[in-house]
Amino acid sequence: MSDQIATTRSEIAERYVAQTLEHIDEQRLVIERLKAEDHLNLVKPAEDYLRVLMETLESAREHMKTVAEAASIQ
Repeated sequence: MSDQIATTRSEIAERYVAQTLEHIDEQRLVIERLKAEDHLNLVKPAEDYLRVLMETLESAREHMKTVAEAASIQ
């Protein structure tokens, strides 16, 4: 049972990282579009959000490592 829980936690962590990567890609496209359409007043907030997503990705990857380590201990 604990193996199944560890596997599920690992899968969830991996999905979260993958989803965050998708959001980052989408946000980069948004920034490009804002620049192309001369919505320069919106670029800075979009870049700030991209920075938050990058920090989230870093935390998610650290969490994924922690979950994997915990699973290997059990």
